[in-house]
Amino acid sequence: MLEFLNPTNISVEDVGFGCVVGEKATVNLYDDNVSNVEPRNYRWTDTMLHFSYYRLYLVTDGRVELNVNGKPFIMEKGKMYLIRPFSIKSATPPESFSHYYMHFNIKGMPFNMLDYYNIEDNVEYTIQEIDLFKRLLRHFHDKGLNKQLITHGVFSLLLSKFFKENTQINPYISRFEPVLKYIDDNICKNITLEELAEIMHMNMVYFATIFQKTFKTSPIKYVIEKKMLFAQQLLASQKMTIREISDNLGYTNEYYFSAAFKHTMGISPTKWRQMYFSDKKPITPN
Repeated sequence: MLEFLNPTNISVEDVGFGCVVGEKATVNLYDDNVSNVEPRNYRWTDTMLHFSYYRLYLVTDGRVELNVNGKPFIMEKGKMYLIRPFSIKSATPPESFSHYYMHFNIKGMPFNMLDYYNIEDNVEYTIQEIDLFKRLLRHFHDKGLNKQLITHGVFSLLLSKFFKENTQINPYISRFEPVLKYIDDNICKNITLEELAEIMHMNMVYFATIFQKTFKTSPIKYVIEKKMLFAQQLLASQKMTIREISDNLGYTNEYYFSAAFKHTMGISPTKWRQMYFSDKKPITPN
């Protein structure tokens, strides 16, 4: 069993069945019958943007056009889709779109850990996957151990559909586990290349070289990307000022944080918050 699929690492945040027509979404959290449910009072396209969880969709009818990390992405009937945190940049209101959904987080792991496995972002489903979602909806709001076991079992079975046969993680990634854990545990501090190299008992040049080869990015850029993910989570909460977020992430001043955020995300943290998490835009997920 893959270590990151340990039940203590998985947090299923939300499940449901939704029907979307234009900007109106009707959602049932308990089964797939929405005939007697009132549409939610928000623009559906606003709720699709930049949430800090993974999303798993099973589309039962219609299609929708998204922009995922700057590229067109179509979700349509007959397939399941796995979408990573903060990757949806825009959504086009669909004529009609019905889907089961699950939102989940992987605790204590690098935000792009799934990228290090040979997995698909969409797969065809069968009646078995529909039955799994139906069972999950029936039991997700129950209390006790039974709910936890069912939720984790259904989650594992659904996620397994996206893994190709004989999928194995790059062995170097396991070797870097102490470094990745150190970054996660100290993301609010100023992390240096020297510190990371010392953990691996390597000189800085050699460490940076094999890290780049393994993760396709430099150690410091990796740290910055992790910080920016955390920054988006803090910005989304709307409870902290930009300066407080900067301090919380270990930057010496707000200017350096804002510059790093703009370099990574393309816009300043203030504009990012205004654009995607304005008080005028409800952010209830669906």
